[in-house]
Amino acid sequence: MMSAKAVLRVEKIPLSGACSHNFREYTNENDATNVDKNRTEYNQILIGGNSTKQVFEAQEKRLIGVKGTKQKPPKNYKSGEPQELVKNIELDFSASAEYFFKNHDQSYYESLVMKNPNDHEKINTYWNNHLDQDKLEAWKKEVMKFVAKEFGDKCISAILHLDEKCPHIHIEVV
Repeated sequence: MMSAKAVLRVEKIPLSGACSHNFREYTNENDATNVDKNRTEYNQILIGGNSTKQVFEAQEKRLIGVKGTKQKPPKNYKSGEPQELVKNIELDFSASAEYFFKNHDQSYYESLVMKNPNDHEKINTYWNNHLDQDKLEAWKKEVMKFVAKEFGDKCISAILHLDEKCPHIHIEVV
């Protein structure tokens, strides 16, 4: 049996790309193959607005008076079009499945693939039978306590995703 692991990914990312994923605003359905749309309603906004527009407004409010934020965006070296200045980092918090699920069956869980729509119902059943809500809530509380301490009002958005294979929180920091 493997022991549970904490997972943190940090990436400098344009807010537009982060928001399209976090709010499930895909222009191409093939970009959402790792999402079970039947569970998207269970996602939770923990900090910030409930739309891309509101998160961008929070970013602009946060940047008022910050030196260099009114500079002209650079041109894309291939297309020549102006490109978005990256003013945002995204932190993705998660843990290995052993933490979130009671009586976790590692080999069965690993055999399930979100990109296979036929596995969505199996994953949903696994969540319903094994998700430890108390651990999920304790983990969520600790992540948000850490984010408040480390980033304060620099955090403009936090969204818990429960419609993918394993729970995770996307944090947007300006």
